[in-house]
Amino acid sequence: MVFRFGVGDLRFNSGAVLVAEYVGDYLMAVSDKFLLNLLRQVVSIRAGGSCEFPGCSNTECDPHHTFSRGNKSTRYNPDNCAWLCNEHHRWSESHYEGFRLIMLGLRGAQWWCNLTHAKNQVVKFNDAFRAGWKEKLQDELKRMAA
Repeated sequence: MVFRFGVGDLRFNSGAVLVAEYVGDYLMAVSDKFLLNLLRQVVSIRAGGSCEFPGCSNTECDPHHTFSRGNKSTRYNPDNCAWLCNEHHRWSESHYEGFRLIMLGLRGAQWWCNLTHAKNQVVKFNDAFRAGWKEKLQDELKRMAA
């Protein structure tokens, strides 16, 4: 187990990492699942709760990552996600170029340039990185609620 005062991480035998931080006298945990749930909320609210595929109004959706969730630099970036129903999620995975063109039409060329730049960044996927994304996603949710 590894832990530092303030912000730290706990490493388990399974390879899972749990990010934790002290808030007052309490230890607050920030897991990958927690961050992906925050991301899900941001992407859903941004999309108005329905599929972002043009002409679709299905509300049973999940975030689709433009670049793989395995790419750590864009894993929690809302700009890397579209809110898609199962049908369009499957379509986007088998028609990557078509999906990219649709997203370019919806979000514009600057979105693609910024996202591609972010994707190519080398990041340390550690407690500070995850804590930073926790703060960014929570700030975005607050901004959207205002």
